[in-house]
Amino acid sequence: MPLCVSPFKGNGEIFAPPSKSCAHRWIMLCSAYVGESRVCNVGASSDVKATIECVKSLGKNARAEGNDVVFSGALGMVKGEAALDVGESGSTYRFLLPLCGALGIKARFLGRERVFDRPISPLLKVLNEHGCASDGKRIEGKLRSGVYEIDGSASSQFISGLVMALPLLGEESKIIIKGEKVSSGYIDLTISLLKNFGVEVEKVGDEIFVGKSKGLKPPAKITCEGDWSGAAVFLGFGALGEKVAVKGLDLSSLQPDKKIVEILKSVGLDPRVNGDKVEVESGKISSFDIDCAPFPDLAPLLSVLAAKAEGESVIRGVQRLKGKESDRLSGICETLKKAQIKYDCDGESIRIRGGKPSAASFCGYGDHRMIMSQALLASFCDGDSQIESYEGVGKSYPSFFEDLRKIGGKINVRI
Repeated sequence: MPLCVSPFKGNGEIFAPPSKSCAHRWIMLCSAYVGESRVCNVGASSDVKATIECVKSLGKNARAEGNDVVFSGALGMVKGEAALDVGESGSTYRFLLPLCGALGIKARFLGRERVFDRPISPLLKVLNEHGCASDGKRIEGKLRSGVYEIDGSASSQFISGLVMALPLLGEESKIIIKGEKVSSGYIDLTISLLKNFGVEVEKVGDEIFVGKSKGLKPPAKITCEGDWSGAAVFLGFGALGEKVAVKGLDLSSLQPDKKIVEILKSVGLDPRVNGDKVEVESGKISSFDIDCAPFPDLAPLLSVLAAKAEGESVIRGVQRLKGKESDRLSGICETLKKAQIKYDCDGESIRIRGGKPSAASFCGYGDHRMIMSQALLASFCDGDSQIESYEGVGKSYPSFFEDLRKIGGKINVRI
């Protein structure tokens, strides 16, 4: 059964959901080190649940206490081949491959087929060059320390996975990133979290120097920060509606999607920051020209802002969107087409001419980013719209529609 969204103007305040990006990394790191640790505010997204279940399958003790998870014991205490179900989570999969390699764990990976269709070959190449044998569905052997040259043009998650795993080898290693660096902000985020464990790690240009972590323990308590990716959509509801505030955000965060604040300023709006709260009030949106390569998860949202902006806007660096949870590049174009918003796409950029979108039946592709952006688009269409496969928001933001009702969608968002 589809979701029905009637036009409405967002107005209200919500709390940002936990950052999925941070939760994945904290869980992986706390699991890799011996000692008890509590990760607070992990949330209930299906991706994060997959990560927790996978580390449990690898022998780590994990118990839920409210919105927290408490870890104890040692990772790798498994007999034979571990079966790891990563679900739909590309992060879980790409982080666990090098982690299993570093610990010498023989493992078999299960999950939705789309996960295994996404790029992985650059990571497999360096794992197989340094002591492991993996075809992507299985891994065995043990990684050796050394120099890792890896293509960084497909995903920053390959590098983040290596940065978290290599310190466990007990010797120093170096990662050399070849080609274009994409979403490098997520690599910086990984490094900043790893330093909380006392690991010596330094990024200089295209090289990352990774120290050893022998004898180190995880922090006793860690709290996941608010998610800028999910918050950005609600700030969009404020920009295109009346006024929306999101609390629980860290303005010093290294999450790349924090860029939404600068983007909203650049299109003529006035986001106001007060402590951990960001508030956006509607106004005239001017056309823009933005390269989304450093923050690709914002691309669906940017396409909706462009649909409302005056004149023609350009979103560049969209080629990597084809390898996300869905083919987001095709999804964005199909959504704009159904809403009768004029656009041109050459595979590397999308030119969008703002207008009045028509109500339509949108396919969410089971992709959380697409579904949330389509809900935003539907809020200012000329009639009732439907969104198929809306359940996919649970991947990162299971309370999305509950929060949507809090800002005015109570009678306008119906299942």
